[in-house]
Amino acid sequence: MEYTNKNQYLEKMINKYSNMVYRLALVRTKTKENSEDVYQEVFLRLAKKVPKFESEEHEKAWLLTAQIAEIFTAQPPGGGANDIFFSNGLAGNLL
Repeated sequence: MEYTNKNQYLEKMINKYSNMVYRLALVRTKTKENSEDVYQEVFLRLAKKVPKFESEEHEKAWLLTAQIAEIFTAQPPGGGANDIFFSNGLAGNLL
């Protein structure tokens, strides 16, 4: 579906995915404050890039990837497996 403006597009994406983004952030960060920060940053990233998705699965994958990057940013250093994810350059290749 084509949208006539950016606001309409963002409203659709927020309505569709806000619960998913917030809940996953809350599970991972374990604090309301960090979850809200992750939520905000994910949708700000979407607003800045306004990517065109090939499918609904592509939308969801992009948002989850952006969310993973934001969660790792919100987590304190020394995250074990998180360090491997970033040291191999995997996070940068996903976005």
